[in-house]
Amino acid sequence: MHSEPLTVLVADDDRSARDALRDILERHHYRVETAQDGLDAMAKLRARRYPLVVADLRMPGADGLEVLREAKKLDPDVLVVIVTGYASLETALQAIRSGAYDYLTKPFRLEEMLVVMNNAKERIRLLQENRNLAARVASLQEEVRALRENRPAAEAPASTGGQAGPAEFPGLPAVSAPLHLASGPRRHRDVVSELERLHRLRKEGTLDEQEFAKLKQRLIQEFLE
Repeated sequence: MHSEPLTVLVADDDRSARDALRDILERHHYRVETAQDGLDAMAKLRARRYPLVVADLRMPGADGLEVLREAKKLDPDVLVVIVTGYASLETALQAIRSGAYDYLTKPFRLEEMLVVMNNAKERIRLLQENRNLAARVASLQEEVRALRENRPAAEAPASTGGQAGPAEFPGLPAVSAPLHLASGPRRHRDVVSELERLHRLRKEGTLDEQEFAKLKQRLIQEFLE
């Protein structure tokens, strides 16, 4: 059984770039809606929920960072990928600080773009699974409370100590926050330098797209910690 295609909002004032990205993503089983500029993107975000947004940094009316901020205000779980020029890694890090999931530098390679999009899709799937698990745990807790209200207090199971999970389910691990990939903060200037080095290694063929994406995400995590 095939899952429903992920819906992506693509915002870019360059029509040819916007249409090209839409065609590529649709060929790879994404459902794509487009916005002709930042203001159009923000209007669409207010009208419906998109799990994933790809926004060009430079757009009239409202730039990619404004679209990012509006998207996160409306839905904290939305993932936003910012598209920026190669010389704008400083701004890419600013976008990451503002809540962007990842960035793409123009001109980006097809393989790089697909790795970023597929990683985002997997992140969205995991977030949904986490929400479903949390809802299930809450439902089970309510069922146990209802059962306890209908029997003598002496029959209720004794509470156990430790951090094993909810009191009603001492053997069930609590839903935890995502694990960090690395320890220790990185300075802004160091991260820009390392990102530039990763881009060079990928361009030289030393890193493939999967390796580049993993190292970039690790570096971003260190920067955010």
